[in-house]
Amino acid sequence: ALARPFKRSADLYLACTANLFLACSFISGTVIQLCESDEDMCKTLVGFESERGASEFVIALTAAMLAASLLVVLFKTVSAVRMPTIRLSSSGRPPVLTLPRTCDFHGFISHVWRTGQDQ
Repeated sequence: ALARPFKRSADLYLACTANLFLACSFISGTVIQLCESDEDMCKTLVGFESERGASEFVIALTAAMLAASLLVVLFKTVSAVRMPTIRLSSSGRPPVLTLPRTCDFHGFISHVWRTGQDQ
């Protein structure tokens, strides 16, 4: 089973995606270092002819990660905008829930805990 350090699944998926991008960044740095030091080993282990090829791959990977991140943010923003909200039937606007200075309580409901009935 998947460990769930976050209560909301959106936070869990965001954290997993961020960790995947971070791992890709570290691996990309390792590939560039490997290709700078020895081109024969770069070809054997990674499959790139030169460090330029590895650098181009890293740039493309970074651009893809940035595009994916922006798409996720855009998707979440559109989803939040389309989320239904509570609106007044008379005006169609969200209710104003500010508490006037003359009031001490916005609402108060009392009940008996043993029976769960109103007093």
